[in-house]
Amino acid sequence: NGPVYQSGTLSGNPLAMAAGIATLEVLKQPGFYEELEKKSVYLSQGLAEAAIRSGFSTQIIEISGSDNQSNIKRINSPKDNGDSVCLTRIGSMLCTFFTHRLVTDYQSASTANTDQYSRYFWAMLQEGVYLAPAQFEASFVSSAHTYDDLDRIIEASERAFASARG
Repeated sequence: NGPVYQSGTLSGNPLAMAAGIATLEVLKQPGFYEELEKKSVYLSQGLAEAAIRSGFSTQIIEISGSDNQSNIKRINSPKDNGDSVCLTRIGSMLCTFFTHRLVTDYQSASTANTDQYSRYFWAMLQEGVYLAPAQFEASFVSSAHTYDDLDRIIEASERAFASARG
């Protein structure tokens, strides 16, 4: 009824509706988003430490809270050779940029070294960690990730950061 046409593969499908309702019930559980935030912070901190151990200076931009306040941490590697990584995280979304600049928009993101990201991407793939193939896309932490999963990603990233340096 009405002037708006709408269709889709699973529109009104009972199985899709049941899955949607079940998902909403999980999302409403007390502490769900707080635990997701803890896992996301754990991963971004672990990636930063792995990058530093691999010789990258690292910057982390974390945007959190209801007022979207930015928290910026700069960590220089003791083995600093001019290579830098900027990790940008908001909630459970994380981007890894190979650049010395703070990445806050498309213009600053476009300064990133895509060759280094490509080497990092392929090294992570060899480790069994599937990332977005372009550094302009986000990675996501989900409630299904365990801390063991996150530790495995962090360990793999240290080897991948070393590969990215060439």
